[in-house]
Amino acid sequence: MRKSMICFLVPFLLLVACKSRKLPANILPLPVMQQVMWDMIRAGEFVNGFVTGIDTGKHKGARAKEVYDQVLQVHKITRQQFDESFAYYQQHPVLMKTLLDSLAGKDHTEQDPSLRRRNNVLNDTLQQEQAEENKPDTLAAQ
Repeated sequence: MRKSMICFLVPFLLLVACKSRKLPANILPLPVMQQVMWDMIRAGEFVNGFVTGIDTGKHKGARAKEVYDQVLQVHKITRQQFDESFAYYQQHPVLMKTLLDSLAGKDHTEQDPSLRRRNNVLNDTLQQEQAEENKPDTLAAQ
């Protein structure tokens, strides 16, 4: 009895363990989903920061939907593709963790030149302060 159970269980476990990890055809690949999610997060910040402050009426939800739809159009995907992909990633915690970790550690300056300029100004200011600290004290020399 035990041997027959083991003979059945081992091949079954091998089949399950060796199952292909490919994404279904209708699911966005991880690099594409990373870009879409990053843009959706930015769109959400835009909606919360600007649309909500300007439009407090019933059109706020419609305007937010327009902004999110524009993001999907930029990436040439449909709302259904995004929703199905997002649901798939939610059902697969390892993939979702990879997706979210990549967004958290993303170098945002490569996509947004205004951030790059702001960081350069900050770096220049820090370099000037460090250079001033390294100057010899002219009063102590007298």
